[in-house]
Amino acid sequence: MPNSIIRANLTWIAIVSQMSFLNSAAYHLYMFRIHPDDGGHRWAFIISLVALLLCSTWMVSNHRFETDKDQRRKNTKIELLYCSIQTLIGLLMIHLGIRLVGTALILVVCLGYIFYINPKFINRKLTR
Repeated sequence: MPNSIIRANLTWIAIVSQMSFLNSAAYHLYMFRIHPDDGGHRWAFIISLVALLLCSTWMVSNHRFETDKDQRRKNTKIELLYCSIQTLIGLLMIHLGIRLVGTALILVVCLGYIFYINPKFINRKLTR
């Protein structure tokens, strides 16, 4: 059984990294739509997207710490819903141009996920 502090830290790092790369990908895609001749935003978007995919994969791989298969399935469904909500907010940021509001929404959803959903439904208590 891994150390609970290491487990909690891995979860925190995965969630916050995912949120950061989602925000970065949405920003650079939005900027590329405004300035299509700027290749820097295109490459920054691609790099952010790859990093987002890697963080999401890492987030899912943290399920290896859950020994109860029913809880693991439940956690997977909850995390899929969380990722879908974050993706929807990212798409709204791109299409509606609500960068600051979108970033705030991503942060609020992330904090709600960390401080409410994780301890109550995913069975990941915050550890110090």
